[in-house]
Amino acid sequence: MLSKKGMVRGLPLIEKPDSLCEGCILGKRHRESFPSRKSIRAKAPLEIVHLDLCGPMQTPSLAGKQYFLTFINDFTRKTWV
Repeated sequence: MLSKKGMVRGLPLIEKPDSLCEGCILGKRHRESFPSRKSIRAKAPLEIVHLDLCGPMQTPSLAGKQYFLTFINDFTRKTWV
């Protein structure tokens, strides 16, 4: 468009292709969004607790421990390590 209207000097005119390859068509296709579903949330403290164990760590703690465990209360989001 810039070249056709003479807005840019030295820009070659690029012709539009007659057909598109399959990869171009698939790459430009609209993606559907993820289905929205209600997640299960706790209705009271300590009803759902998530835990995660991490380790072994390369550098031990001052007490010599190489692992740590986290607890997360789903209702209040309070975290204990």
